[in-house]
Amino acid sequence: EPTIMALRLLTAVAMVAGCTARSVNTGVIKAPLDDSTYLLQLQCCGSETAQLNGTVTVSESCSEGEHDLHGLWPNWAENCDGPAFDPNQVEDLMTQMNEFWPSCKGSDGNVAFWTHEWSKHGTCTDLSMHDYFSTALELRATYATQTDTDQFCLNKADFTQVSLDQCPPPPPAPFRPQ
Repeated sequence: EPTIMALRLLTAVAMVAGCTARSVNTGVIKAPLDDSTYLLQLQCCGSETAQLNGTVTVSESCSEGEHDLHGLWPNWAENCDGPAFDPNQVEDLMTQMNEFWPSCKGSDGNVAFWTHEWSKHGTCTDLSMHDYFSTALELRATYATQTDTDQFCLNKADFTQVSLDQCPPPPPAPFRPQ
């Protein structure tokens, strides 16, 4: 059948190109495939510039420790299969999430923002929903005091910082809830 032949051809092309995919990952595989790093993206929602422009990467407007969390993004895939975001699974983290992981559109958009971050990025990690959000909050606490950048490339194994050039660039436009 044409579909089976197309799948075999795609598999052969991927093997020749040196690509690998994990069986648990059914999302969109990014190129180049790098399953060893995360990008920790901070934002500055509290700044007047960010609110006026609707932007999220305005680190020059943030004072030390004021960066909010935008997301923890695996560099190997996005939009993977996984459970839907369930606020009950992170109920014990809600106070921290509201304070340090807000939507730049205001608190009414927080759940929509977290739903987006989980479905696009969190589902592609090996972390449970609770571990994904708690780990990201811990990493924000560690790295938010560095005001020279709002992006940190982190080793997947131990979340230590590695050179930013090991991470692909973030997407061009921030998430904006409708």
